[in-house]
Amino acid sequence: MKKFLLFFSTLFLTLASASAQKDTLSIKNLRFNSDFEFKYFKNATEKKQLDKVAMLLALNPSITEQDLAKVNEALQNAFQDLEASKVRSKPLPKKVKAIFDLTHQRFLKKYESIASFDQIMKDGTYFSYNNPARIEFEASNAN
Repeated sequence: MKKFLLFFSTLFLTLASASAQKDTLSIKNLRFNSDFEFKYFKNATEKKQLDKVAMLLALNPSITEQDLAKVNEALQNAFQDLEASKVRSKPLPKKVKAIFDLTHQRFLKKYESIASFDQIMKDGTYFSYNNPARIEFEASNAN
């Protein structure tokens, strides 16, 4: 029984160590579409400073720091307006409706079958993750 435990312990430790080595990501091995994308990806991986909005915007290679500042300001204004409406004190169904209404008034203007986050923030073009056209598009571009 001791040999059996020793064998599986050794096997587990070997596999765990090999797995940890495979999961190491080197930024040097990646290709970036813009300096903006490189900067925020590097911040996330090396400095552990994840800017989720910047990472979503970085999908568009023409995004700039000014675009990021505008988006952050628009989001901050939306959050402030929700706070001013005392959304936290409302019952859950009213909270959901208030957030839904504000989001659609400010950000979601035009539905398209395929759109990116930066389009939502620039002109209100949005899409649904459950859209069959998007799923088909992603499947056809998987390879």
